[in-house]
Order: sequence, then structure tokens, then C-alpha cells
Amino acid sequence: MEILRYIAIALFTSFVAYLTLCLFTPNRVIISETIIINRPVEKVFPKLANITEWPNWHPWIRQMKKTKYTIEQKDSISGSYVSWVSDANKGGKIEIIGYTNNESIQTEITYEKDDYKKVNQGEFLVESQNSRTKVSWILVGSEYPFFKKPATIVLKGLFAKNYEMGMENLKALCEGRPLPAKSRLESLAND
Repeated sequence: MEILRYIAIALFTSFVAYLTLCLFTPNRVIISETIIINRPVEKVFPKLANITEWPNWHPWIRQMKKTKYTIEQKDSISGSYVSWVSDANKGGKIEIIGYTNNESIQTEITYEKDDYKKVNQGEFLVESQNSRTKVSWILVGSEYPFFKKPATIVLKGLFAKNYEMGMENLKALCEGRPLPAKSRLESLAND
């Protein structure tokens, strides 16, 4: 009987701790990564605006070597996209939904699996600083329900590393340097 009491106390304590975590965890993932590229904005912006350049620097696309993906570049930049489908019945799409030349690009990132769909918003902010360019890459995820909010902690950690790696890749590409070594995730995807 005593053991049941301890189990009940442990379960109740765990439940209260999880509710507390849900209460104080953000309900969406928000990430921002900024880097200074030693090239003028006129050299940097096309690497972002031309979606066919993304496989050279974008960490998610570089990880998709075994996944079927399609890239379509539109003349107007808006509407250009990368879409993918994997063997696990998962897919998604990153689409450029708007832009201001040499200033910003807005994206919509859609993830799909079976009957599940999640849409996040992204943006690249580009600022000329004489012969250098400041680039910020921002993600604002969609809202998670109350009891799933702790997942945002894990996702932010995973996404933040990819965003940092992507910015380093973009900087190297724009500056004409070799890209940094592939991340562990990229290496696993290519095996």
C-alpha cells in the first residue's frame, strides 16, 4: 500500500511539473540569426532571391540528398519554391511569398506528414553597410497547443543550429570561400 502512495505522489508531482513547464514555455518557436558578409548587397541578395542557389548554402536542402526535392525559380522571385517528399510520407515546401529588392525576402515554410500540416513564417532581412551586408534570417513558428508547448524548447535548439550553419554557409559562398565542413546532420543524410 505504501508503494502505491509513493507512485501516486510521483505521478502527481510529475503532472504539476509538466503543467508548470507548459505554463512558462513559449507557444511558438522564434529564431533569429544575423551575420555580416564582406560583400556588397548587390552580390548577396541574388544568393537569397535565386532559389536555385539555395542547395549550395541552405542546411535543410543540403540534408535532403536522399529525399526527392523540386526547385522552381519564378521570374518575379515571388512564388519560387523548394518542395520535397520523403519515403516516410513526409513532405513540405519553402516558398518565397514576397520580397523587396536588396532589402527583404519573406517565406512560408510548410511541413506535412499524413494528415498533419504545420506552416511557419520566415524572413531574410538584408541591410547594406557600405561594401558589407548584414543579413538576418528569422523564423516565426506557428502556435503549439498548451500541452505540446514544451516541444518548442527542443525544436528551437535544433533549428537554431541549422540557422547558424546556414548563415555561415551563405557567408562563405558569397565571399568565395569553401563552405564549412558539413554538419553531423548533413553527413548522416548523405550516407
